[in-house]
Amino acid sequence: MKDVIIVIGVVLGIILLVIGSKVKKNKGIKITGILMVSISIIIAAPDIISGFIEGFRDGFS
Repeated sequence: MKDVIIVIGVVLGIILLVIGSKVKKNKGIKITGILMVSISIIIAAPDIISGFIEGFRDGFS
């Protein structure tokens, strides 16, 4: 469930970032998109790091 929330956050953040870049008047949309992507990456970071460490521990096979 956590993975689904992270993916939705990243996708919505990228959409808001693109829309915020197109609409020059409203910078709040662009900032919200950047924050959503950043928060999603911060939430996913522990899983990414643990998977990276686990991959090195198991070795290349």
